[in-house]
Amino acid sequence: MHKLVFYQFSSAKRTYYSGNYGDNKADSYGILRLSVDALRTPDLLLKEIEASRALELPYTETYTNDARWPTPSGEPHFENNTIVLSTSLEENANIRLTYLDGSYLWEDYYYSLRLKNSAASVILLISRLKTSTDYTACRYGPGLVRIINVEKDIQHIIKEEKINKTLIPETVLSMSVSGLNVSCFMDSVEIIQAEVTNISTNGGIGVKAGSFETSDKTFAFSDIRVREGGR
Repeated sequence: MHKLVFYQFSSAKRTYYSGNYGDNKADSYGILRLSVDALRTPDLLLKEIEASRALELPYTETYTNDARWPTPSGEPHFENNTIVLSTSLEENANIRLTYLDGSYLWEDYYYSLRLKNSAASVILLISRLKTSTDYTACRYGPGLVRIINVEKDIQHIIKEEKINKTLIPETVLSMSVSGLNVSCFMDSVEIIQAEVTNISTNGGIGVKAGSFETSDKTFAFSDIRVREGGR
């Protein structure tokens, strides 16, 4: 039996997660609902359908389908095995944000990426992402790393740790979520760890960059890898 796919117009531009996921891996839908914000050509529609499919762990980005990384803020493209988020013609926001479509059902995992430029002075690795108002993140900023939890659009600072490292190109940022435990790493060295009591049980990955130091508000990263099981 083949699943039936239909698409609908979305009232919100680039709604998080284009597929109709349940909150349990055992959930199954005979019909896949795919939200879109405009009519697509057949090729683009097939590309978005493929990007919306649930992903399995371990995951390594292959840079073959840029629709797999929706961008609520910023214009995305792939370049030399790197994801580049630049300013779109419709906006001048001071943040760049993207997430991995198809990662909604992930639970415990270790997630890492490599910075390819240093324009942003604040970067958030996001895990257990369900909506724009429900996620957990490692926030890397000048001289400080924080674990934050966002629940119903209210941000809670769980723990913070001072650092003497800076966000330079080739720095590897990593985050582990396992049960209630969250850890943040720089270049494979654990910086901070805490228990987050109200963390969601599942959710995908994303990355957010902000506080750009120059007029160039481009954010670039590569080597995106996720393995199952947390730290």
